[in-house]
Amino acid sequence: MEKYKILVIAELNSLGGIISGLLSKEGIEVTVVEAWDRVEKIYAELSRNNYDMVLPTNNSLTPGKILELIPEIKKKYPGIKIIVLSGCNTPKFMEELKDLDIDEFFPLPFPSVNLIQRVEAILTSPLTK
Repeated sequence: MEKYKILVIAELNSLGGIISGLLSKEGIEVTVVEAWDRVEKIYAELSRNNYDMVLPTNNSLTPGKILELIPEIKKKYPGIKIIVLSGCNTPKFMEELKDLDIDEFFPLPFPSVNLIQRVEAILTSPLTK
């Protein structure tokens, strides 16, 4: 697989480290940012590298901040893929995510093999290029 770059927004010592380990084993370059709702850290990292995908989690962002962040990322970085991982799966949150046209939603906890397969499928889709 081509060398892809993913930005994971999560705590490095918990979910971020787990996701980074899973995806790095698949040959994907992963950077983890602990944002704690400070989106300037996310934008600074996005501006430093040409990321193919962003994985915001409620491990480092509130559900409301995730909803605010996605349209800004899509506007500044058209074509970037977004997979949200969150323990919040209320009907309102899910409907708002659907309206933002994200690529995938994974409820926490998630089966690691499913995440790897879905990330790879989205990154290698002919529509991604």
